[in-house]
Amino acid sequence: RDYGTMTFNPSMNFLEFIPESECEKCEQDHSYVPASFTLDEVKVGEKYELVISNFHGGPLIRYRTGDAIKIMAMSNSKLGINLPQMEFVGRVDDRIDIGGFVRLTEKVIWQAISDTGIPYVDWAARKEEGTLHVFIEPRNTNDRDPDKIAKAIYYELKKMDDDYMYGNMEDILHTMPIKVTLLPAGAFANYINLRRSQGADLAHLKPRHLNPSDKEVEILRMTTAIEITKEQIKVGVPAGS
Repeated sequence: RDYGTMTFNPSMNFLEFIPESECEKCEQDHSYVPASFTLDEVKVGEKYELVISNFHGGPLIRYRTGDAIKIMAMSNSKLGINLPQMEFVGRVDDRIDIGGFVRLTEKVIWQAISDTGIPYVDWAARKEEGTLHVFIEPRNTNDRDPDKIAKAIYYELKKMDDDYMYGNMEDILHTMPIKVTLLPAGAFANYINLRRSQGADLAHLKPRHLNPSDKEVEILRMTTAIEITKEQIKVGVPAGS
C-alpha cells in the first residue's frame, strides 16, 4: 500500500489540466480562454486546475472542477503504476477547502483575523498540507508570536462556526488546523512596488487574499527591498522604474 499520492483513472473521464499561470490570467480577465494540457503533458512540481469531460454523458459533460492539484511524480515504481501521481492542494476559486467539508471564504477569514484585535497590515491565506496557512504582516512589532496569533484566529473561527464545523477540525486532523507565518515589515508595500514597476494596473497591484500562488508568496516573504530589486532584475524590470 502507498498512501503518499493519488493516481488518476483515465478510463472514466477525459482529463485536462489548466496550469496555475493560466488560472491567474482568468482571474485578471474573465473573458480569457485558458490553455489546457492532457495527462501525458503535465510536469512534475507544477500545479493545475482539473477539468473533466464525462465519457458517459450526464448534465455536466465538460466542466472545470475548481480543484487545484499538484503533480508529484510521473509514475509510482513501488506499485508499478506508469501514470502521473498527484495530490490535491486546494481550490482555485474564492474558497479554501479544509477536510473536504469545511469551506472558508475570504470574508470569514478576514473577519476572524480582524476580531483577534491584533494590529496587522494585510494578509493572505491558502491551504497547505490539509490545513489553513495564513501569511500576515503584523503592524505592531510586539506581536511576533505566530503560534499565539494562530490560536487567536482559530478561536475566532470557532466562534463563527455554525456553518463551517471548523471547531471540530482539531479533533479530526489531530493537529492545529491553522498555521501562521509572519511576514517581514513592508512585505505588502514591497510587493505593490514590484508589481507597479512591472506595469501592473491598479486592480492587480496586490496579491490575492485567498489562494495566492507560490510566486506571490515567495515575493511576500522576501525580507528586504534589496531582494525585491533582485527580483526586478530577474524578470527584466529596471530597478526603480
